[in-house]
Amino acid sequence: MSEQQTVAYIGPEYSFSHDLVRTEYPAAHHVACPNLASVVTSVAQGKCVRGLVPFYNTNYQSIRETQIEIIRHRGKVFVVDVLALKVRHFLCGAGKVTDIRELRSKSVVFDQASQWLAKKLPGVQRKNFESTSLAVQSLAGSQDVTLAAIGTKSACQHHGLPVIQGNIQNKPNVTVFFVVEKTKPNPLNCDRVLMCIRKASERDMQKVEDIVKASGCGISSGWQVHLTKTGKEVAYFCELDGQYANLDLNASVVRIKQAVQGTFMVGGYTGKCITRMMI
Repeated sequence: MSEQQTVAYIGPEYSFSHDLVRTEYPAAHHVACPNLASVVTSVAQGKCVRGLVPFYNTNYQSIRETQIEIIRHRGKVFVVDVLALKVRHFLCGAGKVTDIRELRSKSVVFDQASQWLAKKLPGVQRKNFESTSLAVQSLAGSQDVTLAAIGTKSACQHHGLPVIQGNIQNKPNVTVFFVVEKTKPNPLNCDRVLMCIRKASERDMQKVEDIVKASGCGISSGWQVHLTKTGKEVAYFCELDGQYANLDLNASVVRIKQAVQGTFMVGGYTGKCITRMMI
């Protein structure tokens, strides 16, 4: 396969990331990476042309690691598209719900299916795995009715495990993914531009809002990310909406960089609004 056809995702196969990459890029060569950081690194180093990384979930909220990696690789990787995946969790195993004594999945999944689990499996022991795929795979060939796992429908099917109950996720459950590439988008060709101020102050954030407003554009999304455990250092991300005036959008990007130290362009894309996808 040529380099132009490689897309990195968080593996292993039959994870939610894998399901999305197969849907969006069916003809590409899909490269499974062991974790989120390695997806971004593979793009930054030119090993893969693009990568898919989860950024936000309606139940688990902002995925801090993605934003930290984007800051760490600023100027080397850029967000070029935003995709939304409707997450569907499937409970699988050899037995029935009433037989289950141990439940396996990625820890975040227990949060995303908390309502159903509280009703149906309140006292069951939970075992964390690095991914939903590995959790489901661990039951392949097992006839132990006391064990069950939560994962994708494709993982259940691939490993030959009966689905005990489908769609057990809290609703709504949507994960928003960033598509990252090494090539920097041109703001003149984008409807929206994602910016970041590293170590932002309240004054810096206000400056950005004033510049965008004066340019005739808008901010469709804005959020803060704590860079340290103490919360003393904060990064500010904002999605600028050009409102179909790309020259004004480009002018906003230039002025923000000039006026606010530590500001950089995270990415740019067309027709997508992060806020609208966070539902």
